[in-house]
Order: sequence, then C-alpha cells, then structure tokens
Amino acid sequence: KIAVQLAGALMHMKEHGVVCGSLNLETIGYKTAEKDQVLVLSMRNSTMIGQPAAFTQDYNEYDVENEMGELEVRTYPVGVDLSYVAPELMKPGNRRRTPAADVWAFGAVLYTLLAGYTPFIGDDISDVVEAIRKGNFTSFQYDLETWNGVSKAAKDLIGGCLRVNVKRR
Repeated sequence: KIAVQLAGALMHMKEHGVVCGSLNLETIGYKTAEKDQVLVLSMRNSTMIGQPAAFTQDYNEYDVENEMGELEVRTYPVGVDLSYVAPELMKPGNRRRTPAADVWAFGAVLYTLLAGYTPFIGDDISDVVEAIRKGNFTSFQYDLETWNGVSKAAKDLIGGCLRVNVKRR
C-alpha cells in the first residue's frame, strides 16, 4: 500500500514537472493516525524537471584506484542520506534533476522497507559511494531469510529502479 501511494505521488509530481529530489524514509509520513494515506513530507531539494537546482550542494572528495591502477578523485554530496541518492547526483557538475533520480530513491525506499536495511553498504563512505556508482546493491541472494518471502515482481521492481543507466531505469 505504501509503495503504490508513493509511486502515485511521484507520478503526480512528474506530471506537474517537479522532481522531489530528496525522497528517503525520513521524508515519508502518514496523513492520519490510521496510517492509510502516505505523504511526502519534505521536498527541500525539489526542482522543476531538467532545470538547474536553485540550491547549492557541497561535496566531499575521496581517492579511488581505477582499473589502470591510477588514483582518481571522486565526489559525493554532503548533508544527505547517500542511501537514496542516484549515482548521477554524485558529481558536482550535475545540477539538473530528472524523475529518474526519484525512481532510484523509490527503489532504495522499497528495498529498505522490505529488508530493514539500506541497499548499499560498505566499510567506509567511499565503499558506499562506489557501490552506488556501480549499482552494486546488497543482493537479494545474500539474505535469504529476508528475501525468500518477497515476490519476484517486487525484487524485479527494485532491481529496475536501482539501475545505474538512467534511460533503463
């Protein structure tokens, strides 16, 4: 029920030319005490689709060794829960938001609601960011106790939402 209502809210925003930009578990709540209507409570990073963000975002850097054994500087946004940030938003130059970023966040929210933990893990922040950049979320196969009870359709939906390729997402 939560997933259907949340998808409807994101679709409504898209139809009106808006990208939420900050969807995560802390920005989702219920309208009533009966918990029958889901709301997006915060849209602090929202923008019009395809328009530059009106806010500034700070980024941290880290070094990672590439396939050639050379060090590369990578970035990630500061002050946001990275568990829900799409890979294309890890770079400072990308100020234009698209609904695909909300789809990524939606997939991460669904994953977290079903599993009880976020899809991207690591020993440190650079491990988490690299996992997000590559789309290497914690596989459904590693935690059989949790994921055996989840339908194939739900896992396919999450997997489709957490694709690195924006066009395929």
